Amino acid sequence: MPDKLKKWVDDNREFFEERPPLGHKERFKNRLNAKRESMIPEWMRYAASIMLLMGLGWTIFQAGVNSGIDQDAEYQDVVSFMPAELIEVEQFFSASVASKKEELELMAAADGNPEIQSVLAELSILEEQYEELKQELMINTGNERIVNAMIENYRLRLEVLEKLLLKLNKYNIENQTNNEKVNA
Repeated sequence: MPDKLKKWVDDNREFFEERPPLGHKERFKNRLNAKRESMIPEWMRYAASIMLLMGLGWTIFQAGVNSGIDQDAEYQDVVSFMPAELIEVEQFFSASVASKKEELELMAAADGNPEIQSVLAELSILEEQYEELKQELMINTGNERIVNAMIENYRLRLEVLEKLLLKLNKYNIENQTNNEKVNA
């Protein structure tokens, strides 16, 4: 079999050693360099690009708007599963924690104390846990253990904030008295 193939290749050698006709490379280069006329005018390409970008922007905008609606609806769903007393407790603790946290963030901006940053990180973890508890409450409506855990979470956040603020106020008072002694 290999002998037949070899014989056939030897007999047809001229077909395998064919060279391109003269001027082939130049014609090929000219075709590559030739400017092609587009079927679509340039202004139409620009208009299509602008329309595509506007459509994409509109889609993103609508997704953001719908996302906000979904979040509000989700919050309303969670609130509908919460007992009335828990809603009142949540409002109280939420306002208290927000004011203490704001006070702490103001001190953190002025002082730059790393302890404040670590406490703020711990508070964000507690906030995430609270959100998880809210989701569990949606699934297990009226579960006392979850309600108590939510209240305890708020108490813990408020306690951490109050202790840190007390400690920082004490530290600031000590620094102030030390500065007065040095200046006197």
